[in-house]
Amino acid sequence: MGESTVEASWLAGHIGERSARGIASALTDLIRRGDIAEGSRLPTVRGLAAELGVSPATVAEVWSTLRRHRVVSA
Repeated sequence: MGESTVEASWLAGHIGERSARGIASALTDLIRRGDIAEGSRLPTVRGLAAELGVSPATVAEVWSTLRRHRVVSA
């Protein structure tokens, strides 16, 4: 099975609240529902930040939080 990549534009379209908490919540929901398959490659911090219109630090905080809660892995 090949590794799929989640496009930043697609992901941004599924995120309502642009805060770190809102992004993390939306991403967690997408993963738990199976909209993002296990093993999928997430967009880069800079790529998603640009699509969302937030700072890269905000997205980096989300990735860190989701890794800490074992929702995603590095």
